[in-house]
Amino acid sequence: MGSVINAFTENIDIMLTVLDLLDLDIPLQCDGHSLKTILCGKNPHEWHQGGTLGA
Repeated sequence: MGSVINAFTENIDIMLTVLDLLDLDIPLQCDGHSLKTILCGKNPHEWHQGGTLGA
């Protein structure tokens, strides 16, 4: 069965998630968070509280 997780995500999280799933280093200059924790069914300890809008 699926589940609903009320965590705010952004597209900047996708690259970090792919790198994390491939066990590759995540560059320090990258913003965002890996979704790996969520995909594994766990609650992330620190997470986005809102999004950003670019001009």
